[in-house]
Amino acid sequence: MNSAKALLTTVLFLGLAACSTLPETVTYILPNPPIRDNSQVPDLSAPGIRIDTITLAPYLSDQGMVIASEGNRITTTRNHRWGEPMRDGIRRYLSRSLHSPHFQLVDSKSPVSSTARYAIHLQFDAFHSIEFSHAIAEGTWSLIELGTREVVLHESFQFASNLEIQGYEGIVAAQADLLDQLSRTLLHRIHSSIPIQHPTHAAQHN
Repeated sequence: MNSAKALLTTVLFLGLAACSTLPETVTYILPNPPIRDNSQVPDLSAPGIRIDTITLAPYLSDQGMVIASEGNRITTTRNHRWGEPMRDGIRRYLSRSLHSPHFQLVDSKSPVSSTARYAIHLQFDAFHSIEFSHAIAEGTWSLIELGTREVVLHESFQFASNLEIQGYEGIVAAQADLLDQLSRTLLHRIHSSIPIQHPTHAAQHN
């Protein structure tokens, strides 16, 4: 009996010791993009654009941070995790960075989303860090005119960003930079592809 109690005590002690040595789980979120200046406020007659779908490769469905190594081996970390679903973080970042005087960005979940004239669809085939060297983003995006379902644009994207900070904080900063590169590309291509609304004569004199 005494030996059984001693064994049970030893097992409980080892279990508690193991729990106390488990590494702490650290969560991260993508930072918000810089605040745009007031000159980016669109005219009320500018067409509305909404971000409709953001599709992620299956390996990005977990909230663990993803790191690739040689041989295309993908590791999803257990103790360094995103504090929100990656799709939500991407949508939040792009919703705050896609501001232009030539169109109004409409929240796809708002009651006025049906007023949008165009919709953006995004497909991420890759969005992760290569070891602790650099991060990559690859995929395709489309701009659809909702009234006619015409595909105005359908293009691929491929960006890379070196880690300027060591560790997981560097991954977060690099992936935010990738989204900044993507947003600037979207703005440039959308500006060159949709009719530009010019202020009315009355608005010019107000």
